[in-house]
Amino acid sequence: MLTIQTECFGKQAEPVAATKSDLETAAHEVLGRRTKETQTYKIFLDRINAQPPAQFEEYWKSEIETRDLQRVKKLIGIFRGQ
Repeated sequence: MLTIQTECFGKQAEPVAATKSDLETAAHEVLGRRTKETQTYKIFLDRINAQPPAQFEEYWKSEIETRDLQRVKKLIGIFRGQ
């Protein structure tokens, strides 16, 4: 599932990289386009996770969303040749 999500990020990052928007805005645009794959991954992790729902949400926001944003920024940077 993580591979599928990463491939989707890459497919969306390439055209977004060509825009003049700043890196942060471009990364959020890519993440916004891949909500279906991200939600599928989130549901999968939630099912195998033993944490209470509130703790899982905190983990998701602090760890997974941050990781995804950094991953997308790197992909955009690669496509921009940075």
